[in-house]
Parts: sequence; C-alpha cells; structure tokens
Amino acid sequence: MSTVPSPRPSWLHRLRWRLSEDRHLLFTQPQFRLAALDYDDYWDARGGASDSRTLSIWQAQRVRWLVPHLAPGDVVLDLGCGGSGTLNALREQVPITGIGADVSEAALERLRIDRYQALKIDLKDPAAISSIPEVDYVLAFELLEHLPEPEIVLASLVPRVRKGIWVSFPNTGYWAYRIRLLLGRTPMQWIRHPGEHLRFWTLRDLRWWASVLDRDLGLSLQHLRIYRGPSPLNQLWPGLFGMAFMFLLAKRDRPI
Repeated sequence: MSTVPSPRPSWLHRLRWRLSEDRHLLFTQPQFRLAALDYDDYWDARGGASDSRTLSIWQAQRVRWLVPHLAPGDVVLDLGCGGSGTLNALREQVPITGIGADVSEAALERLRIDRYQALKIDLKDPAAISSIPEVDYVLAFELLEHLPEPEIVLASLVPRVRKGIWVSFPNTGYWAYRIRLLLGRTPMQWIRHPGEHLRFWTLRDLRWWASVLDRDLGLSLQHLRIYRGPSPLNQLWPGLFGMAFMFLLAKRDRPI
C-alpha cells in the first residue's frame, strides 16, 4: 500500500496558487443551505475520504515534521482523521500501530479497508473518549477549531496519552483574515457551513492558551511550526503571514 503526496509544484505554480488562495480568502462568500451538516458530505467537499492514499502538500509536510519524533512501536491515534492517509504515510516510514477515530462512516470504512482499528467517536460527547485505548500520541490535525470546548476534549485525552498530542489549526491573525475584517467580513474559514469553525487562535492567543494548558493539564507547548502563507514572510512574521500552526502538547514529564 502506498500513500502518494501531491507532486511538489514549481515556484511559479506555487505563486499562482498562493495568489489564488489569498484572493479566495479575501473576497469569496460561499453559498450554503439551511440544513443540518452531513459529515460525509463535508468530507466529500474537502476531497473525500475515499481516496486516502493521496496527501495534500500540507498534509505531507505535517507527516515529514512528525516522523522524526516517532519511535518504532509507537501507538498513534488519528482523531477526526477523515480517512487513513496520514496513518498510511507515517506507517510507511516508521513501524507504528495506527488507530483512526471519526464520526464519518465513509472515513471509518476507509480505515477498515486499510486495516486499521476504526473507532466511531463523536467528540461532542467527550465521555466517549474514555473508550479509546491508551496510546503514545494523539493527532488532532485541523480538529480543535471545530469544537466548542476543545479544552474538555484535551483534558479527557490526557489520561489516555503516554507522550503527547500533536495539534494543527489555522491562524486567525493571518493577514488576509485581518483585511477581510476591515472590509466588513468575518474570516473565511469554512467550506460547507459558516458554523464549521467554533474556536479561533492567533499566534499570541496560542501562546497564552498553551500556558493555561500547561498550568491546568500538564501539557507543554513544544516544536511549534508555522506553515502555509507566503514564504519567507511566514517565518519572519509568523503571526501575520503564517496561515497555520502545528505543535506538540507534550505531557510535562515526557519532553519529546
């Protein structure tokens, strides 16, 4: 089984894509229907869980950053996975035990096809987390921003995690979102429904929030990475030009 990252585009293609994405973030106002959001429809709009062997350039980048921190035999739970692409890519490079958890039946079926343990977990019910096995790492990529109380979910995960929780979410302080507010619009961080994102962080908010998690949950912010956005500005001024963050919330007694 082979997981295929998207081929790395040329610098000109990346520039055109960057300008197109920022133009979308600045000016687009998608249409939506006044109906309950079907989660399988949501994943179809994001490219679908059916093709879990193709990673976007950003998913592949997260995998490259994560691999050096994994040890053979680590048990990794991909929470809200949407399919098995990330677990496939990790397992090809490090002999891990992968577990996927989602509420989408399409995502769970893809996990079973690729021979992972598949857990149906609705994170609107944090008590459901008590059913997961003990793992070394949890992956919460592009997940916490969809939850009204992500701190409750993190607190429920702490007893189930031996090493830490890897997290990624968008930077609401990104320059295009700031300009959009000046134009009288809220930040464009949704695909099917404007209620998809319920929580928002800037870089300064992230550091403050992480200090609270350290104090109350014993989770220490480590290995902060800034990605997406125009390079090299996203590294020089990450709070303004970085589109997204990836980091580890390590258990305080287990620095990685």
